[in-house]
Formats: sequence, structure tokens, C-alpha cells
Amino acid sequence: QAACSSQLAQLISFAMPQTLPPAIRVCLVEFLSFLDMKCMAVFEQTASLDARIRSAMWKKPVAKALEEIAILAPSCYNILEQLHERCISWGQCVQTLDLLRRAMLPEPGLNPWITWRQASMSLHVASICAGCMAQQCKQNENLSTFRTAIPIPVGAFRGQSFAISMRLDSKGQLGDDVCLGIEMRGSSQPVRVMIAPFSGRCYMEMMNSTRSLWIWTDALEAIEENLALQVWLQVFESGAVRFLRQAEGRDLEDAGLLPAEQLPAWVTSYFACVYSWCLPAGASATLSVDYASDRFPPSLAEPAKKMSSVWKLDSGEVMDTST
Repeated sequence: QAACSSQLAQLISFAMPQTLPPAIRVCLVEFLSFLDMKCMAVFEQTASLDARIRSAMWKKPVAKALEEIAILAPSCYNILEQLHERCISWGQCVQTLDLLRRAMLPEPGLNPWITWRQASMSLHVASICAGCMAQQCKQNENLSTFRTAIPIPVGAFRGQSFAISMRLDSKGQLGDDVCLGIEMRGSSQPVRVMIAPFSGRCYMEMMNSTRSLWIWTDALEAIEENLALQVWLQVFESGAVRFLRQAEGRDLEDAGLLPAEQLPAWVTSYFACVYSWCLPAGASATLSVDYASDRFPPSLAEPAKKMSSVWKLDSGEVMDTST
């Protein structure tokens, strides 16, 4: 099939004008619909075709690729729709999806507290002042408990995997006020599992129609210094979740693996997410995605240890999540 597509591409490139007659155009697009992705790439590299044919030939492969990707943020739907309609190469599709895997798109109403800086591909979180967050102040009587979530819009479906590394640079003491984690979506209310990189504490939030239940466990030692941190978020095909942390100049630390059996069976998709509460006055954080793939880098891959199954409620009551 690959040899056939290459020979056809050479024939078209040599014999046909830049703009093909409509009948040949239709036949060519129909033929291309039978090629797999590898053969399409071979054809694309060797053929000289106008943008309309290239857009038509990639429409089905791009649509299929997008169907296999979990998407959360409505803000990127327009981008993906334009990609489907105007994509003229597989490289363009890959490049767009790679950018979305590294993007964090906060709601416009969070400005200037939380902003996305396109030039540096980084998320900036500042301390809240009552005057610049008037709308949030009206909706939250106790602004210190106000929290927002900023997801990476491209995630994974159950049965797929991903690994993401975020760099976190901070000013001032963050404690538990900035967390990185996984938002799990499905047929019920979202479940959120996260790590506070500086305190080393892991949290899980489970919601129903009226309230949220928070449980936590101390997974790593606290870091009191303002060191640059690298935080890894990993989701396995099984649905298990794992967090790792590496402070600048220190060894990689494994917070542990949370088995899929300890998470709801109804979860169908997973998204990396930044969670931020109101930072102390003068504190700030800058986050960027340094690595995004469906696999953990082989050079860093180590057997995962199991996260503690003993978690605590805010009341201090202890619960065992393994049962």
C-alpha cells in the first residue's frame, strides 16, 4: 500500500497541473480515504497538491484522531473545529495538539489573579486583592476559601495513559495553596486527586449534589524553601494515578501510586489540572508544562510504590481507602 501511494504521488506530481479537474479531485480524495496514516504521510511527502486537496485528504484522519482524544475546556473547541476544517498536513495536527497539551486556559474573569502568558507558555498565579476580584468577592463571603481549577484541555480516556511534567516557580510561602492533580470525569460529579508540591500532602475531593468531602494523606516531606520544583502527574491505562516531585538540586521523590481500585469505576476521562486557593499577600506562582506524552520518560521510569491507603478527614477521623 505504501509503495502504491508513493508511485501514485510521483505520477500526479509529474503529470498533473497544480489545480486538478473536479472529477480527478473527487476520485483522488476517495482513493486517499482507503490509505492508513503511514501511507497518507508518504503520499503527503511526495505529492505536490494544492491546499484544497490536502485539506480534504486529512479531514477524515484528523476527525478520527480528535475522536480518540479527551477534551475538557470549551475554550479550545473552536481551535479543534478550525483544525478539522483547515488542516493541510498531519504535522499541523500534531503541532496543534502538542500546544494544547501544554496550555492552561483560565477563565477571563480570573484576570489579573490568574493569567495565561502565551509568549512564555506559562500560567501565572498572584495573590488576590479584593478590588481586582470584585465579582469573586460578591460570590464568596470568605474569599480565603475561594478556589479555582485550570485544566490542561487535552487529557485521556479510560484505557489510555499520559504523563505530564510541570515546573513550578514560586515567590513566598505557598503551602497547600497551589496544588497539581488529576480531574476525573464521568457519569457522576468529578473526583479530584491532587498534590500540594510544597507541603507534600495529597488530597482527594469527592462531591455530591450538596457538598464536597475532602480527605488527605502526608505523602512527602514538606519543603520550606522557595525552590524550583518539577512535578510529574501520571495516569496509567488501568486508571491508576501517580505523583512525583523533584526539587532543584535534589533527587526525584515518589509520592506513590493510587490504584484504580481505590477510585470510582464510573470515571471515563482524566485531565491534568492546576488548583489554586487565595495566595498569601506578596506570594505568586508560575507554572509551565515541560513534558507531555502518553508515556513516562524511560530514563526516569522506576517501579511505582503504592500510596498510603490511610487518609484523614478534615475532622481528624482516619479512613482506609483500600477497603
